Amino acid sequence: MDRIRENIIKESGIPYVFVHNNWYVENELITIQQCLNGAPWVTSAGEGKVAWVYRPDLGEATANVLAGEGHDNKAYELAGENLTQQQFVDAINEVTGKEIPLLAVDSEVHSKMLKEAGVPEEFVSMNSMIQKGISEGGLEAPHSDLEMLPGRKPTTVKEALQILLK
Repeated sequence: MDRIRENIIKESGIPYVFVHNNWYVENELITIQQCLNGAPWVTSAGEGKVAWVYRPDLGEATANVLAGEGHDNKAYELAGENLTQQQFVDAINEVTGKEIPLLAVDSEVHSKMLKEAGVPEEFVSMNSMIQKGISEGGLEAPHSDLEMLPGRKPTTVKEALQILLK
């Protein structure tokens, strides 16, 4: 939900709780599989960071909010480790024992590569917006409530990859 709608809800006076999930590690599984089959990790996100998070952690945190007390009129940021694309690829390499190379390109080259690979235009556009957002810090999290809600440290990217890539 965008922040404009959140403000409308806040201003209405009705009780609310907002849970903002960051980017799921699971979002990368298709790309990871392609890389494990020989493709490089292609990115135009530069040094932008993503606070990748493991979905089961989000489920546990959200369930605790729904089942718990004292969450009225609060907003929670649920995010994981802030990692660059290279750090994420390094974690994949460590977990898999592979040496997936990272290919950093500009947005135009990235879009061209996707089109040449047969990716539909709407997904090329979406990917371009996501990569641009990452490069501008849109998926980096300055703080996270993820540890507080379940009362434990969240699953690291490396731990999540170990589970997901069994």
